[in-house]
Amino acid sequence: MRYLAIDHGQKRIGLAVSDAGGSMAFPHSVLEAGPNLIPQIVHAIGEERIDAIVVGLPLNMDGSEGPATVAARKFAQAISAKVSQAIIFFDERLSSAEADWKLAGVGMSRQKKKNLQDAVAAAAFLQAFLDKKKETEKPNSISAPQITRLETPQLVAQSALDIFSACFHQAIEERDVFFCAVSGGDSPAEFFKLLATDDSLDWTKIHLFWADERGVGPEHPDSNFYLAKNTFLSEISIPADNIHRIRAEQTDIRRAAAEYEQTLQKTFSLSPGQIPEFDLILLGLGADGHTASLAADTNTTDIQDSLATAVFSSSLPYPRVTLTVPVLLAARKLMFLVTGSHKAQIIRRVLFESSDAGRQPVRSLWAARQKMVWLLDADAASLLH
Repeated sequence: MRYLAIDHGQKRIGLAVSDAGGSMAFPHSVLEAGPNLIPQIVHAIGEERIDAIVVGLPLNMDGSEGPATVAARKFAQAISAKVSQAIIFFDERLSSAEADWKLAGVGMSRQKKKNLQDAVAAAAFLQAFLDKKKETEKPNSISAPQITRLETPQLVAQSALDIFSACFHQAIEERDVFFCAVSGGDSPAEFFKLLATDDSLDWTKIHLFWADERGVGPEHPDSNFYLAKNTFLSEISIPADNIHRIRAEQTDIRRAAAEYEQTLQKTFSLSPGQIPEFDLILLGLGADGHTASLAADTNTTDIQDSLATAVFSSSLPYPRVTLTVPVLLAARKLMFLVTGSHKAQIIRRVLFESSDAGRQPVRSLWAARQKMVWLLDADAASLLH
């Protein structure tokens, strides 16, 4: 896979490319800001046969985002509107310093070094990206999920949007449709608000499901659908047929689960016994270790012959409908959003202490840990060392 890296600046933009195998990064060119900038980048993408684009994020040293980061994201959106390749954001805080160090001993004039600096900086963070990607793909990386710690819930939300966008673009390139499921709770609200701002997402090609739902109506404040509707669904243009909510408000919650299973079978065109393969499932984590509505005091983690099931738990308010473990395990990526100090204890237990699915239902998904991304804010990760 061949990558193009973009080091965005107010006056100059540095480009770097990888080899076809995605192992080595090389400086490519430095472009001047101006009306021809994006057409030049689009030309380079075609000429170099680029598969994906890595845009450097100039974060502040404390990990927060400033005006330069906002400008880089805006520039990436402008490029995304012109190309079909996925755009991936990567921390490039120290790339300029590394470029200065690499050029320090080179025998050329100061002006020539300055002209090359942005391309060398782009190559520096592209190499870091490639190295990190290679590390996560090693066979022994299956022993632990990917864990990303961010300073604030807002940065967690932005990182979640980056992952969502990358998964979307990859799915569209490979299958021309994107299947995702979302959850409720406090943690995803900021992420949902950002979803409505990403102009690169074609919602006509997105099928939206829910990982679980409480047994309340769609206008109830405790409804997972209601949260999505109020934060982003009301702001986007998505076909009604692409919204697959769980109708858990009906009296017979088991019937609601059976109907949702039929919806999954129809939308994914499944044969009997087949499991749907979501491109991305967004999950949270309860203080008791439950995810979706897999509850510790029920047998939901043991169900293997259904795609969705009713949940009756004394530890969770309301009867519920949840996707089952086989469906969650089959997803191409599982993204967990966890924020707040009240989640610090369970995060430590789930991620770094031995457990079993009976006590912490999320551990029933550990067979798919190589497909997990955990996005934690500073408070949720405060007990991790």
